Amino acid sequence: MSTFQASNLFTTPPTSFLSVLSITFSIFALEWKTYVKLAAFYFLSVIAVSITVGAIAATILGISMPNSMQNILPVGTMTRNLLDYAPGMSGTSRLLQYYSDEDTSLPMVPYYDIPQNLVSLVIAFTLVLVILFIYVESIFIGGFTYTTGEVYSGNTPSYKKSMQVALSKQLKVFEYNLTVTGVFLLIGALLFFLPMKEILRQVLVDPTNNVDMDEITPKLCIFGSITILIYLSLATFLIAVIPAIILEKKTPIEACKRSFQICGDYYFFLFFSVLGYIVLFILFSSITNEIFDALGAIGVIGHLTVNLIATGINAIFPIVLYMSIRTQNEELTQESFAREIGSVPTNTSLPIAQAIETDALIGNNSQGNYSSVQTETNDVVV
Repeated sequence: MSTFQASNLFTTPPTSFLSVLSITFSIFALEWKTYVKLAAFYFLSVIAVSITVGAIAATILGISMPNSMQNILPVGTMTRNLLDYAPGMSGTSRLLQYYSDEDTSLPMVPYYDIPQNLVSLVIAFTLVLVILFIYVESIFIGGFTYTTGEVYSGNTPSYKKSMQVALSKQLKVFEYNLTVTGVFLLIGALLFFLPMKEILRQVLVDPTNNVDMDEITPKLCIFGSITILIYLSLATFLIAVIPAIILEKKTPIEACKRSFQICGDYYFFLFFSVLGYIVLFILFSSITNEIFDALGAIGVIGHLTVNLIATGINAIFPIVLYMSIRTQNEELTQESFAREIGSVPTNTSLPIAQAIETDALIGNNSQGNYSSVQTETNDVVV
């Protein structure tokens, strides 16, 4: 492990957005293979869940759809059969005539005409999919968190150990993530959807209704900005929750109390760091999307690569913020942190000369706190 990891992270913690960003990139560059592996398996898990739930939903909806479509579409809308458009001059003419006839277009169906059983199935599968996504994320965010903790402890992280720790904490993280998702949805409903209820109702009841955008745009901006501000403020106070669960071995409730306790004194530092990172990430994503979209099929590889890297970096950034406020507020050393998370560091947070001097000052013997410091015989001058 480099001297950057051994000394700088604990003796001079980052106190600005740029320094936090620099350390985030440095940590990713140091252990990029582990982070990319975690991100790759995370994406594969999400894809597997999507395909499984999608296949089940398609099967059930496919059985229910024919009867449902007959109930919501006017009689005669889809009564023509394939023979009407058989090959040949007359068949082709009828086909072109059908698509050029404005009166034969499918009608817009108001939401209240859709059968309730179909709506219930869609809502049910959507909820199942969201819950499974949250569960998968809860596992892998634990892996990312412990990997970063291993880097801070001076050890070399491994995918296997990180996932073992993540799986042991998966239910606690899942419980927290599910609760927070529910809270955020409730806040969004109260602060955004409830004030915009009348406009949304008009759009849903009559899809062909021409809504005056000049009238609703200011409302969208105002209520949207308030909702986003509340989200960011709450997220700022909750930055330390998952690290507290994974690294400090706390319960979700204890972790929430711990997060509010240590984040309160550094609120503005954390808030503007998170805000700056979000803005930077949006700009970066916009630029890379424009570039890779223009490359066509080759751009798919670029999109995949950027997403793998971004997933790892996005997971590291809040851990660096968490460790920054801890090292500023507590007497935390690499050795004590390694013991806390159950990791054995491969080096120490203090140079050997300073460690020996500290041992002498506090009266430790040769088996004291720094007895694990190793030196090479070539360095000893007789």
